Amino acid sequence: MFTKSEIINIAIGIEESGFEFYKEAENTAPKDLKEVFRFLSKEELKHKEIFEEILRNLERSKEIVINDEDYAQYVKTIGHIAVFKKNELKEKIGTLDTPDKIISFAIEMEISSINYYNFLLEVESEKNKPLLNQIIAEERKHLAMLTGILEKLKR
Repeated sequence: MFTKSEIINIAIGIEESGFEFYKEAENTAPKDLKEVFRFLSKEELKHKEIFEEILRNLERSKEIVINDEDYAQYVKTIGHIAVFKKNELKEKIGTLDTPDKIISFAIEMEISSINYYNFLLEVESEKNKPLLNQIIAEERKHLAMLTGILEKLKR
């Protein structure tokens, strides 16, 4: 089981990978979608900031936090590989050659993120469930936004 701090560090890792994906997508996307990916990358940064603030609050509430930088990086790495698989992003983006493929892949990543947090929801203690539900709600906002964009593209 993870501590709340570990869960938040995983979420931060996922948001960082999402940011990198959307920035790369912005660089390779057709002109009419660049603004969408710029917006989504900013949203990932906003989520990261939200989670960092939650983490600061946890640290102030005296939750036991391991301050070992290597361990903190390890936990963030779980987030990087749990959903976006950071090391595969550039290669994958190269295969996304149409706007609908890019958005569809982004939808897949948001769904994977939600599924990952739902898995944690099943195995984590009751005290961590409100936090996980908050994270899932944030991810669902992105999913709804991306689904709307994809629907508009298909019209």
